[in-house]
Amino acid sequence: MRSFRKLSFLLLLLFSGFAVAAQKKFLEGWVNDDTGKPLRFAFINIYSKGQYLSDAYTDERGHYQTYIDANTDSIECIKRGYKDAYEKMEGNSIINFFLEEKKPVIKYEKYSFSVEGTHIYTAAELRKRTADSIALDKKIKEFEKEKEKEEEKTLFTKVEIESNYKGGPTSINNYFERTIHYFDSTGFPEAKGTVKVKFLIKEKNKVSNVTLVKGVNKYADSIVLHAVSKMTEWNLGMVNGREIESYKELSVKFNIQAIIPENLKIKKKKGSLIKP
Repeated sequence: MRSFRKLSFLLLLLFSGFAVAAQKKFLEGWVNDDTGKPLRFAFINIYSKGQYLSDAYTDERGHYQTYIDANTDSIECIKRGYKDAYEKMEGNSIINFFLEEKKPVIKYEKYSFSVEGTHIYTAAELRKRTADSIALDKKIKEFEKEKEKEEEKTLFTKVEIESNYKGGPTSINNYFERTIHYFDSTGFPEAKGTVKVKFLIKEKNKVSNVTLVKGVNKYADSIVLHAVSKMTEWNLGMVNGREIESYKELSVKFNIQAIIPENLKIKKKKGSLIKP
């Protein structure tokens, strides 16, 4: 009788431990600036319904890792000199951040005064003025040419006409229905959450720089990254009547639930566990 009670007590402790472990989930990610440089000592704050729960920070590679529980609903990334970033928790196991550097604000006082008078040009001064004017005109033209070249290289995040997928959102949904398949043999039987990726529309009908922003598991993340990299029906955005490069974000929500067949379920009988 004592041994039976002892076994029941051990089983109770065992299942209590499983229940606590099941509530915890591993979360990791990387923090870079908008050029891709890793950021060290960026703080990662974990929240639930606006209440702070815990934190972590990045190492020299810009990598962080922590544990979260089922109540976690948002995550914040803070780094001195950079704008704060937020992401919602949507069943993710990976969340990456790309921080934008803050522009320094220079405070200054304004003073004004005026000088009045007249000056009569000499012939030598007029000749020099004409020569200086010609040289200045030449410099202005050279500057404008260089500016046009730089504008051609500029990467726009806000444009007059957004880059778009041929056929719109319906075509995007149809594309993912054809290309994304979650097979039983993946090794990841359950997937609940949202995978978000960031990518660049650099040429017509082509995407590049496909980067994972939020992940669920290795298989789900990989099939979304692969599907986005193969999308070929994108049109470039427009600014001032010319085509330009621009970034886009795209999210795919997974709700794959693992089901245990009846013949494999563990059944409870008279205080002990047996398999059928």
